[in-house]
Amino acid sequence: MYIDRHNPLAYEDWKSVLRLSTLWKFDQIRDKAINWLSSAIIYKDWAERIKTAKEFNITIWLRDAYVDLVQKNTLSYEDLTSGEYSLEWDTVAKIFFIRAQVLSSGQGVKENMKSWKVARALVNEHLLNNS
Repeated sequence: MYIDRHNPLAYEDWKSVLRLSTLWKFDQIRDKAINWLSSAIIYKDWAERIKTAKEFNITIWLRDAYVDLVQKNTLSYEDLTSGEYSLEWDTVAKIFFIRAQVLSSGQGVKENMKSWKVARALVNEHLLNNS
């Protein structure tokens, strides 16, 4: 059976499956929902990715969303603090700190493998240890 991972209805349905399977501790169903959503969530914006990762305590989604966020070519304080989902000030500060560290490593914030590895290590160290 083919399931369209870009279909917003299917995405919301699987989030509901994840929500209920987490609540009721149905681990196999939760794993199946996480598996399906893992390939769909990468197409969502950073806010949806971070919010969903935090709601369901899925560290890899949170890490990947933060890494993508710190590697954006342009990023402003307003991008992170306005809109439907805004980040806390300490998280915003850490994101800009990580961006500065990636830039100072000589890798730039471009999406290449070296800058991705630097960004990932810094996200793990500064954002995930205190999330």
